[in-house]
Amino acid sequence: MPVNLFAMYYTVVCCNLRNVIITFKKSLDSSDSTVYDDAFENYLAIRRFVVEMEKDLSSLLFTSSLFNACIMYFGLTCWMYPEENVGSAQVASIVFLVPASYIAFFAMILSACRVHEASVSVCDKGQELLRFGHVQTFSKIRLLHVIEKELTLTVWKIVPIKRNFLLVAMGTIFTYCVLLDNLRGVTRN
Repeated sequence: MPVNLFAMYYTVVCCNLRNVIITFKKSLDSSDSTVYDDAFENYLAIRRFVVEMEKDLSSLLFTSSLFNACIMYFGLTCWMYPEENVGSAQVASIVFLVPASYIAFFAMILSACRVHEASVSVCDKGQELLRFGHVQTFSKIRLLHVIEKELTLTVWKIVPIKRNFLLVAMGTIFTYCVLLDNLRGVTRN
């Protein structure tokens, strides 16, 4: 269960990060040019936090994804070969571990997706300010240049976590589980 505890921690951190980004977006409604200078500094601080978070947690997210893949393989083989289940302890572990693992994995990925979506909404708000603003100041243009680079969390700095990542990851893991199961059948014959 420690991997699921990491999933809860990661989910809470991503939800708080999303709330910070949403609050930042609301602060952009002011028309004062000093607000844009402050917003620039605030967004750079948010960006630095995301970089530090990526450095510390993205490898753990990769490990958690591998754990989820192993749990999927374990659950799939137990479902396909119920005669190999030895006792009630193994069945209980399947019943509790597989759903808990999936719920934690889904929560992690969805919270990371929501961070990216909040970042996209900030970028849209910045473009709206630049497009419909009456006065284009250096502060506005500098802020827009920084927020155009969307914040995206990654899995070990390999794959960005966006909305489609969840389906792609589950499909890939399931395909490899079936492939490994077929290899298992070949070695039996």
